[in-house]
Amino acid sequence: MGNSDSSSQGEIKLIDLGFNSSYLTSDGKHIEEHLKYSKGNMAFTSGHKMIGVVPSRRDDFISLVYILLYMVTGSLKFLSINIKAAKFDEISYKKHIATANTLCSNKKCSHFYEFVKEVLSIKFEDEPNYESLKLKLKKIVTDQGQQFDQIFDWNKK
Repeated sequence: MGNSDSSSQGEIKLIDLGFNSSYLTSDGKHIEEHLKYSKGNMAFTSGHKMIGVVPSRRDDFISLVYILLYMVTGSLKFLSINIKAAKFDEISYKKHIATANTLCSNKKCSHFYEFVKEVLSIKFEDEPNYESLKLKLKKIVTDQGQQFDQIFDWNKK
């Protein structure tokens, strides 16, 4: 997060470089979809990554969806599982059958529907439509009666 003495005040930067890899080959082409041993947090990783598919930008956005919905609800019940008791296969299966409708069925999550729908439509090799996704997130903020002013609760005095 940015601090009060910097130009990044009010920004949240969510970065996990522990398992990063390039989605481009040395000649600038998108990598091919293939299997790779999965590492990471079962709660927030995509179902694709859980079954060993090498992650792409799509999977970063799917993880963001899980994190946002978790932040809104305080649980992973939007996946209809108890993450502490569930087995790997059950979690992976629930993530694979999840739709925007099922993920956003909780009233607290309903305003994320269009964002989640677009995220789930991204294919492995697709370049996400970053502008569209940013606009959808901004709309969620304004639809909730908030201003998109980059001032967060933790910055208010």
